[in-house]
Amino acid sequence: MTNAVKYTRTGSVMLTVTRLSQNKWPLGLTLPAVAPVVLAIEVQDTGIGIKPEDQQRLFGDFVRLDARRNRSIEGTGLGLALTRRFTARMGGTITLTSVYGKGSTFTAYLPLEARSAEKIGAFDMQRDTAQEAAPHATFLAPHAHILVVDDNEMNRFVAKSLLKETRAHVRLAASGRECLDRLRAEPYDLVLLDDMMPELSGTETLALLKKDHLADHTPVVALTANAIVGAKETYLAAGFDDYLAKPIDPDDLIKLLWRLLPKALQETTEAAANLEEDEERMPTEAVLERSDVATEETAPLIDTALGLSYAGGIKGLYDPMLQMFSDLQPKKSANIKAAYDANDWPTYAIDVHALKSNALSIGAKHLSELAKSLELAAKTIGKDGATEEEKSEAEQTIHAHHAELMELYEDVAGEAKKLLAASQE
Repeated sequence: MTNAVKYTRTGSVMLTVTRLSQNKWPLGLTLPAVAPVVLAIEVQDTGIGIKPEDQQRLFGDFVRLDARRNRSIEGTGLGLALTRRFTARMGGTITLTSVYGKGSTFTAYLPLEARSAEKIGAFDMQRDTAQEAAPHATFLAPHAHILVVDDNEMNRFVAKSLLKETRAHVRLAASGRECLDRLRAEPYDLVLLDDMMPELSGTETLALLKKDHLADHTPVVALTANAIVGAKETYLAAGFDDYLAKPIDPDDLIKLLWRLLPKALQETTEAAANLEEDEERMPTEAVLERSDVATEETAPLIDTALGLSYAGGIKGLYDPMLQMFSDLQPKKSANIKAAYDANDWPTYAIDVHALKSNALSIGAKHLSELAKSLELAAKTIGKDGATEEEKSEAEQTIHAHHAELMELYEDVAGEAKKLLAASQE
């Protein structure tokens, strides 16, 4: 679906899910022994299509076809490769039909086991917004004490700056150990705890907090750049009260505070909504008008509209984010290179994980996606249950694209400097 939307400038994209009868099952399926149900999930688009000679290699890692024609399209080229692997592990297969210049149709066939013949009822697209609706008035929590724990200085800065808008009292910690020390010294009304940290992860830190009864009455929220399906359930099972994706979306942060902070600490009056706006705050419409900086020939290294959205539309916050990203790049690049040279893949995964979040927070989507791909590869090398073939393939992926990551990181930092210079003129 993502590719169909990316590569379809005019026309339509259609998703169709069908249960196939037995005589229409395609070849290559590994059917379960009990009550097989085969779903055909078809994505059809009227996009640019794929040349016949390119179709056989389309499902390879990091394949980006027609690079000159599609250089304005962002992405790492891993999506279809991963889709193929997941489908194959489920006993399924994927087919492709395409006409160059007219469009493509991808069909994934998945054999599943029917648990019951009972109908599940009508599908309801409506969400339960009872827990999502936050007040429309300005949200303030001037008496709340919040602890932000993250080993990445840029993430700490962004979180503190966004929380500053609520007038909350914010303290920072750079590690799990420091988090424990902070909570031993004084109580907090909320803890935002990064999960992927060296030495003590957020999950390990939470276990120690609970063991020592340091946060018995304090909500602890997982901060993670791995906002994938099932993440919330995983963190809730680990004992967290909720989770928040990084880069932090300002609206999601306010909703979280509204849900978890004691109501006695919240101020959401209309009078607060009429407080004088920061003169540097940019309305959404103005931000969107600046987003159309990409052309069909080139995509920007930094999407300033996206970065501004993560800064709450506040240019006075976005510029320091650009400055910090640029200033930290030499040190962070050296750390990533050192881990790479030492084949220290756990540290490499942590470092590129941080880069993934920092890059996206300033609007550098392509750098973020590339860092995400290499993080996944580094994690695969140390993953329990991964085959030697998978580990070897992951290491080859890192070696093939590490230099590209370093070069792109430097280019984005340079672009951040240019944007700052232009802003100050």
